Amino acid sequence: MRIAHLLLISLVLVITTLGGCRKKRDLASWSPEIVAPLAYGRINLADYAPEEYIAVDNERLVHFIASDTLINLGLDTIIGIPDYSVDTSFLIPIGGTSLPPGLPFLSSIKETKFPLKDVRLTHAIIRESTIKISMVNKIKAPVLFIYEIASATLNGDTFRIEKRIEANSSLKEDYHLDGYTLNLRGSENKSYNTVSTKMQVMIHPDEATSHMFTAGESVDIKSTVADIIPQYVVGYFGNQIAKYDEKQSLTQFSELPFEEMNITDFDIVMTVDNGIGADLGLVINALGSQNTTIGRASALKHDIIGSTQQFTRAINLYDDQNPVKHIRKTISFTDENSNLDELLEIKPDQFTADLSIEVNPLGNISRGNDFAYYGHNLTALMDLDIPLVVSAKGLRLIDTVAFEFDRPEEDDPTQRLNSGNLRFIIQNAYPFEAGLQFYLLDQSGVLIDSLMNGRAWVDGAFENEKGLVDAPVQSIVEIPIDQTRIDNLDVASLLKADVRLNTVGTDSVHIRTDGYIDFKVVTDLSIKAGKIK
Repeated sequence: MRIAHLLLISLVLVITTLGGCRKKRDLASWSPEIVAPLAYGRINLADYAPEEYIAVDNERLVHFIASDTLINLGLDTIIGIPDYSVDTSFLIPIGGTSLPPGLPFLSSIKETKFPLKDVRLTHAIIRESTIKISMVNKIKAPVLFIYEIASATLNGDTFRIEKRIEANSSLKEDYHLDGYTLNLRGSENKSYNTVSTKMQVMIHPDEATSHMFTAGESVDIKSTVADIIPQYVVGYFGNQIAKYDEKQSLTQFSELPFEEMNITDFDIVMTVDNGIGADLGLVINALGSQNTTIGRASALKHDIIGSTQQFTRAINLYDDQNPVKHIRKTISFTDENSNLDELLEIKPDQFTADLSIEVNPLGNISRGNDFAYYGHNLTALMDLDIPLVVSAKGLRLIDTVAFEFDRPEEDDPTQRLNSGNLRFIIQNAYPFEAGLQFYLLDQSGVLIDSLMNGRAWVDGAFENEKGLVDAPVQSIVEIPIDQTRIDNLDVASLLKADVRLNTVGTDSVHIRTDGYIDFKVVTDLSIKAGKIK
């Protein structure tokens, strides 16, 4: 809430006595005109857009600037390592077998190959993952459970878990592979997409005697590696074509105080950035915007629609701080080569994109050295710079200022308000008409009274040949007030100014930082004075 300065003037009736001998004197009733300023404020269109989206040039012209990501496709989208499970069990069908402590009675080595179609990964570094392990021990002795992912190493050490599980008990725990390197070539180092898991169970070596197994004793092991997010992968990403329907929410336009606008000038650049170490062919089949609140949509018309944009692979710099040199391409949108202004004029709350991406259109030319790093994606970034030289529809500005009306005490017979006018003095430094309405509110913001019967329209200022306003135009609006409205003034705590600007049907206008609408409210009241003896 912007609090304007408040000017309060008490109405004072001064009765003077002439010099000489005192006499009883009858004063006739009279109605002096008292002009008392109550409040003033300033409304500036530039104050109603978020500061982070506003820039001002040397001619004080306001620019709406914004940057948003339309496309963001990364490792998990283009590659993606699926969850996998490795389970095993052991059952003694016939009793009578005795084994000493430390000698495995269950030993299992299993290789898991990820179903990645044409993708052939040979190396990966794990950013995040969860290993969920459960084991049920139905043997009448404590056992040692060893779980090892032979493919996973960290600082030269293989991922390995050793847990003691008591007789007739169970284990259920989670572990993580974060930071581990995966050799995906399999146990013989000749394959791809393959991890090797080894599990062993034995009577715990700390036991003093051998264990005589009985029929029905068993162990059951389940393990799942889930939610795998790679930090880095290497291999051949295959020749694949994938289609994506992307929706990107927007918030930049929601706070602009208009329903629609006609953009007459804009500078918009789309930067497509390939941070993936594979050749890519990008086809934007459709790009559009939507305002879901009012149910409107607009589709882009530009040469980029339906055409293939080829991107060579990013360059692996093998630097932990700056691992990738991205390949970028910029696409410019103007009013001559596109209708992108129409996508923005509806105040969109989301962009939509229908995409097709072909990975490695020329095949395995890297000989298995495609790569991708987490956070280095294929992106399309839209940068907007829109000078606010526009005609706008439904442009509405609202400001609320503190208000207090200081009326005389009712038991003072010499000061009784009779009637008068509220006078609104408007200075309009915008080059278009403004429709104004003012409301009285109580301290909770509840409406008490609307001060005008409909909007009062005031003239706009004139622009010179440079599009500048030399001086504001002053207008005065007077509203008669009676005793009822005076009572409303007395209980009001807030004054709400509601200004509508509509330039549709006029030439485009310039929104500058020195544009404003000033309002000043004064009362022109008459006081009815009684007789004094």
